[in-house]
Amino acid sequence: MTVKELIEEQYNDCIADYEVYAFIGKVHKIHGDFITNLDELFSEEKYQDYEVESWEIMDEERYKNTIVANSTEEASFSHWYNDENAKVLVIVISEEFWRDKDE
Repeated sequence: MTVKELIEEQYNDCIADYEVYAFIGKVHKIHGDFITNLDELFSEEKYQDYEVESWEIMDEERYKNTIVANSTEEASFSHWYNDENAKVLVIVISEEFWRDKDE
């Protein structure tokens, strides 16, 4: 399934936002230590056709314990989305796939 297909399938009124990451190494675990945000590397249009390796719908607590764990960034869904119960669709592609596409 591509990033675009997953967003179309899962992104609905229950999801406040989506974020696309890539694994950065051999450990394929959705955690801030093992992923990089693709928005910082590419335009959104560039990664829409990439194949999804992993994904998860996260609440604020899960997001804090995975995506921003071990960083100085703090997650505040009530501040970001005006809803402390918001959910975020976190999508991850493989490192090899996006690096191959970049060359």
